[in-house]
Amino acid sequence: MIRPTLTIAIGIFALSGCQNSTTPKISTYKINGSKFNMVFVDGGSFKMGAQANDPNKDNFDTLAYDYEGPVHKVSLGDYSIGETEVTQGLWKAVMKDSSQWSTENGLSDNMPAYFISFNEALQFISILNDSLHATNQLPADKKFSLPTEAQWEFAARGGIFGNNYKHSGSDVLDEVGWYEENSDNKLHNVALKKPNELGIYDLSGNVWEWCNDFKGDYSDCKQKDPTGPDSGSLHVLRGGGYRYNVHGSRNTCRGYNVANYKDRNLGFRLVMK
Repeated sequence: MIRPTLTIAIGIFALSGCQNSTTPKISTYKINGSKFNMVFVDGGSFKMGAQANDPNKDNFDTLAYDYEGPVHKVSLGDYSIGETEVTQGLWKAVMKDSSQWSTENGLSDNMPAYFISFNEALQFISILNDSLHATNQLPADKKFSLPTEAQWEFAARGGIFGNNYKHSGSDVLDEVGWYEENSDNKLHNVALKKPNELGIYDLSGNVWEWCNDFKGDYSDCKQKDPTGPDSGSLHVLRGGGYRYNVHGSRNTCRGYNVANYKDRNLGFRLVMK
């Protein structure tokens, strides 16, 4: 069982010049016969977090927990994020292993990789970076990583094109994500639901996703490209999953677990900056 702190929050923020949609800016990479797409995210500023104390202040939600606040302004530079979670097909292409999956829990090259610990995700990323540098698909000064919590939330909100949805791409979770009420307690192939404003799939639901940050309290100070605490025993999880309720798939929900934890409801997504 994942042990997230299931926060219940609606993140509301405003960005000057927001638009309703954008044509995704996609880069495609190949490794051992498997392809994957990264979606470019224009940098910008947003109000991160949520609060349940004052309906006249930013990001009010009656169901928000205290540790989703204080709401604070975050500015991010440009980056790219995975169009989908890392799939089983991509994991096999990089790691040459599929022993952790079964038909019972979900077995398909187009399903998210699961039973992946934080430490295993970092190992995968290291091998991927080395391979793509060696084949000159990735410049020497670029590398893949796990998203920071701020990068994840900004992308889930739709970046500078966000429409203030509760979930990533819609206020109606059934439109954009798999969760306990529509998943039939099964993992699903990626990209079957609608994408969000940036053209990114499954940021809400299907599997929880590791972020790079250690668990930490928010600050009310303005931040630029925050990376979370320098140390800790728990890492952040985001996005909810197919075995969790609607609250877990809200854009501001925060979960945590130890770096060696694995679960059939837990995977990850790539970021490149």
